[in-house]
Amino acid sequence: MTPMYNIIFLQIGKCFRRIIVKRGLDMAESTKIRIAESLKELLARKPLEKLTVSDISNNCGVNRQTFYYYFHDVYDLIEWILLSEGRKLFSDRRNRESWQDGFLEIFSAMKENSIFVRQTYRSHARENLEKILLEGAETIILQILATEEIPLSREDAAFIAGFYKHAFAGIVLDWIGSDMKGDPAVIVKKVEMVMASSLSENLRRFSVNAI
Repeated sequence: MTPMYNIIFLQIGKCFRRIIVKRGLDMAESTKIRIAESLKELLARKPLEKLTVSDISNNCGVNRQTFYYYFHDVYDLIEWILLSEGRKLFSDRRNRESWQDGFLEIFSAMKENSIFVRQTYRSHARENLEKILLEGAETIILQILATEEIPLSREDAAFIAGFYKHAFAGIVLDWIGSDMKGDPAVIVKKVEMVMASSLSENLRRFSVNAI
């Protein structure tokens, strides 16, 4: 076989390997999504604390071994759902014209998954819910700071974002704790009113004093 044919077959082999790997990844992702949807479906009928791996697996037609191949337990599955869906939400800026839109998207996503979110809030997985809310709030606040004309060091921007993210995440958690009572648009408007004055003043101080 000539060197040219060797190169051709080598490239064909690489292409097939890439296709096989991609299909494997797609299948893994599809299976994890099926398991996640099964959990959400069951939460409409059963409290989280009473759900078992067998319940979730049987409901979506996979065996327990498949579940444990991807997740350690039910709470590991919950963490994966929060991280994968949350990060996708916060990274997708295509239809977002303002930071207000970003915060409203958080409320909307929570509302759409209200049963899952409220049960998570009342469970041992609440810490994971808080984590993804803090991450999302920080992402949006850093976007706000990036549009301001006042120059900030990276360290100061991170400090300010860290301060405000806890305030916003706390507001969302309180809203969830109240069984999502209250109009998200009104809540975001109030946040806007507070931030319009306090954020501008804080940015000015950081710029002038250069701590």
